[in-house]
Amino acid sequence: MATAQTVVVVDDDQDTVELLVLYLEQHGLVAEGFTDAEAAMQRLSHGPEPCLLVVDYKLGEIQGDEFVRLAREKGVTSPIVVITAAHPAHINVRALLQLGVAQVMTKPFDPDALEKVVETQGRQGCR
Repeated sequence: MATAQTVVVVDDDQDTVELLVLYLEQHGLVAEGFTDAEAAMQRLSHGPEPCLLVVDYKLGEIQGDEFVRLAREKGVTSPIVVITAAHPAHINVRALLQLGVAQVMTKPFDPDALEKVVETQGRQGCR
């Protein structure tokens, strides 16, 4: 069960995490940011399920698709948005969609586009 208004952000770039968390909080959501995939996975395993998960495709020690697969194996049912600086041709979008990723967004992205994703993908739990 998703926790109302809580979004978990996972990106190995601290600046990106801070910007996304700040943006989400300014829009009335609670956001938890992680730069370490293992710490984020621990949060998903032991904390309440977020209403939305925003995950970078390249997390340093683990690829985003592997992170998503592990999250799904742990029972996470929240909508997942993958963000990436890579050109979509350089990632396996089909595999991400098969893992239940709701959307893939390319960095840099327009904050308004992120707001629409939160409204669309997290509408049941985030608002």
